Amino acid sequence: MGKATVHQQAVEILVRAAEPEDGQIQDLQHPYARYFRHRLFTVYRRLFTIVFAANLIGFIWIGSQDTSPTASNSALLSTPIAANIFVAVLFRTDDFINLLYTSIIWVPLSLPLSIRRRLAKIYEFGGVHSGTSVAATFWTIIFAVQMARSFISDSRVTVPILTITWVILTMLFSIVIMAHPAIRVEHHNAFEHVHRFCGWISVILYWVLNVLLTASLAQDTTPDALARALFTSPTIYLLIGITLLLILPWARLRRIEVHATRTSSHATRLYFDSLKAQPTQTIRISTSPLLEWHSFAVIPYGAPYTSPNIFSTATTEPSALSPPGTANTSSSATTLTKGLHNKASAITLTNSLHNKASAITLADSLHNKASAATLTDGLHKQYNLKITDADAPFSDLNPPHPPSTSSSSPFSVIVSAAGDWTKGTISNPSATRTLWHRGRPTTGVTKAALLFRSAVIVTTGSGIGPALSLLMLLKARSLSSHRNNEDVDVEKGQKKGGRGNYRLIWSTPSPLATYGPQLLDEIHDADPEAVVWDTRVKGRPDLVKLAWGICKGHASEGRGYEEKVTEGRNEYEAVFVVSNQKVTEEVVYALEARKVPAFGPVFDS
Repeated sequence: MGKATVHQQAVEILVRAAEPEDGQIQDLQHPYARYFRHRLFTVYRRLFTIVFAANLIGFIWIGSQDTSPTASNSALLSTPIAANIFVAVLFRTDDFINLLYTSIIWVPLSLPLSIRRRLAKIYEFGGVHSGTSVAATFWTIIFAVQMARSFISDSRVTVPILTITWVILTMLFSIVIMAHPAIRVEHHNAFEHVHRFCGWISVILYWVLNVLLTASLAQDTTPDALARALFTSPTIYLLIGITLLLILPWARLRRIEVHATRTSSHATRLYFDSLKAQPTQTIRISTSPLLEWHSFAVIPYGAPYTSPNIFSTATTEPSALSPPGTANTSSSATTLTKGLHNKASAITLTNSLHNKASAITLADSLHNKASAATLTDGLHKQYNLKITDADAPFSDLNPPHPPSTSSSSPFSVIVSAAGDWTKGTISNPSATRTLWHRGRPTTGVTKAALLFRSAVIVTTGSGIGPALSLLMLLKARSLSSHRNNEDVDVEKGQKKGGRGNYRLIWSTPSPLATYGPQLLDEIHDADPEAVVWDTRVKGRPDLVKLAWGICKGHASEGRGYEEKVTEGRNEYEAVFVVSNQKVTEEVVYALEARKVPAFGPVFDS
């Protein structure tokens, strides 16, 4: 048994499990009803349908007018095209997305749950973006056909006008095809390139097309007359709006310096102090601004989001139980004694972990520096852990303390190996590096959890980023309420009659070995009762069963496998899932089918 393995087992006292007492979860909706509501006709698709229906009404109205193939009639179709493109771009603008979330999170909790659960679906606004994009493409098809007809009978429709029209149609059609979920997932980089460059080219050509068409229709072709003709059309104002919305995030493009700490061969943590971002937001970073961008959830550090001792830089002599090359540090949960990096009392540790053994016995066993074998056996029996040497922390792992900073809102992001870019970022040994950042930090799905008094946050792998970000925000708000002498339970972060009482479920292989002890410290600091499920030890959990049990009060929220919750424990109002697309859809669908408000990012959120 290696030294690093003993250290990992001691730290993984945080790892607990909770399952519903009843192994069966009853379906509460008819199969056809739940499939139609939660799979076939989601909020995303409802928004798409509403947008497309509105455009269909406009098409019917225009079709009822004079449709003779003339340049003037064809020009009228340019306005609905520009209007749809404007809305599509608007719903992808950072500031507008932030405004959407801001508009709902201040909704009073006194509103019925049925209303708040509908407002929480705000993250499916992508249905408007895709609906208007597809509608703009269909309007362009009609416009191109009308232009082709006018080219035959109206000399004002010239070859350049007709050619540009069909090039724009080709560009928009390419964007829509590449945005199909199956193609987008399989060829994400190609989708991103087509989306960006074809979109830009389409807008530029649309400017040229409108100028040429206006000049062709104008009787007076002097510059002043042409300008007046352009600005009498609503299309030009929509084009100005589209152009400004496209330029705005790139006007905020900047190169920033970040501090990197590799926690394992599968993950690294990037620390930022030159940007301002808030919990539950995401940032976009890149090494090649024109080619690819990657979004990561912001995890704040420092007051008021974490306890001061979490980031203590005090060190002691290396212990026999420390990983090779690792200095001991003071923290709140992961270190048990001097050798296991914990200055907290055994009594406090025992209570926080709901240990039934006496504090004196535990303290004696730890402070007497029991043999590694004895300590390992004790942890194995009590926490049902089975750690192998293969799970030992990364060989060059150092305690990832955040860099010192004078920033008022420093934060970090977790980068896990999921593609060529992330793998390259992890393998880069440089502690300090520069990256590109574009636009403003954007509010993420977990912000909608503030619509509920209580919620269960289910996440897997690197999805711990947005989940932990939310928990830190809630803790900071709870402490703020406490300082203001409001009635609040600081331990649970629960304000009476307000927001609080959130629980984390995190399923991931070898959490300590992959993400490092600092992250587990932060998790324990934000939610002392968090359920951390090591899939390397316990296998893959039934997340639906696990979330259902905790949400409905059928499980012990990590206090033991069979221990029952106290009588009268409040149920959680909602469940938020942050995982890959397949797991998110399955868990959200299964819980919603059982009438539990469940939420999770969709592929276009």
